[in-house]
Amino acid sequence: MSAQAARGELPGLRATLEFALRMAAFVAIPAAVGLVLLGGPIVRLLFQRGEFSAADAVLTAQALTGYAVGLPAFSATRIAAQTSTRSATRARRWWWDSSRWRSTWCWPCS
Repeated sequence: MSAQAARGELPGLRATLEFALRMAAFVAIPAAVGLVLLGGPIVRLLFQRGEFSAADAVLTAQALTGYAVGLPAFSATRIAAQTSTRSATRARRWWWDSSRWRSTWCWPCS
């Protein structure tokens, strides 16, 4: 997506971004719902033994619920960050800097 942004292909970038956000929502929303609904039983199954009490399991499940609620937004943010102009400029600059480095430092070695 950053390459499309760097080339200025806005219609293609929009289509790619919409597809990526739909796929992220397709995965993240059911995962978040599953973690909210099944977080308590999963935490109890995995952790509630020995030093880990029932109260600790409840608090851990509440923390897991908090993370689960933010999962779709986190997924969307990670995808949207790839489309920013800054990342496209950075990708273009990285290519230029790395090719300049190769020509400057690697050419005498060959």
